[in-house]
This record gives sequence, C-alpha cells and structure tokens, in this order.
Amino acid sequence: MRLDGTTALTEAVRYYEHAMDQANMTFVRDPSLGELAGTLYAEALTPWPLPNSLEVVADDHTWRRLKEQQGVVLYERSGASTVTLHSGRDRWQLDTANGWWWLEQDSPPGKSRKTSEIFEAWLTRERTPEGVQRGLCPALLARMPL
Repeated sequence: MRLDGTTALTEAVRYYEHAMDQANMTFVRDPSLGELAGTLYAEALTPWPLPNSLEVVADDHTWRRLKEQQGVVLYERSGASTVTLHSGRDRWQLDTANGWWWLEQDSPPGKSRKTSEIFEAWLTRERTPEGVQRGLCPALLARMPL
C-alpha cells in the first residue's frame, strides 16, 4: 500500500475492517485457484459464474496460445453470454452459441495489458461498472474438435 498524501488511509482501514469481519478464518495451505476464487474477498470481484469445467470449440492457433499461458486467468463478463478471459498479455472471448462454448483470441498475441496490471486496477483504481462481473477464472477448459 502506498500512502502519498492521498486519502487512501481511510479507505484502507475500511477495507481491512470489512475483510476481517467477512473472513471465514480458515487457513488453507496452497489453495487451488477454485478455492481461492471462491473465498477471495474484494468488492470488485465476483465468483466464477459458469461451470468449473467447460468444453470449448477453438481453432489450433487459439488453443495453442491459451495452452502456452502461465499464471492466473482473470474473467470479465458483462452480459448473459460473452466472457472475456485475460492471461499474460493476451485476451480471449468465450461465447456461447447453439449450445456450444466458442473460444477466440480477442487481441493480437501479447498486445493486451498485463494480467497483473488488470487485476491491480480492478482492486484499486477502477470501479466495476454496473452489471459487470469480474474475478478469477478457476475453470478447466477442454477442447472439443471443430
């Protein structure tokens, strides 16, 4: 936390008091992303809204690029169907049509904001717009053949 003369201290105290009040007080060593996503408290984050296992249709390039990613995947959803996934410096659209989930790369490889910057902004600077869900994506994606 950086205190540089702004009024951040009052907001920080409010956040920590609220987090302590809402904490489940359970210690889990090395939690899975699913456990973390379900218990991580922040006003800007919501639980993953889809099943924890999804079969998706994706072309070879998109699937290969997603498989190369390391680290946490974030999601953002602002409607009933489309979900944006963020990992590394890449972004994908996960959309449903005709009963199938389709995965497509949404930005040129390596050209999006870093996931760590996006996550930090969600927790600090950017307020979540009305109707938007944001959080950690714990889902296991399995590729279906085209």
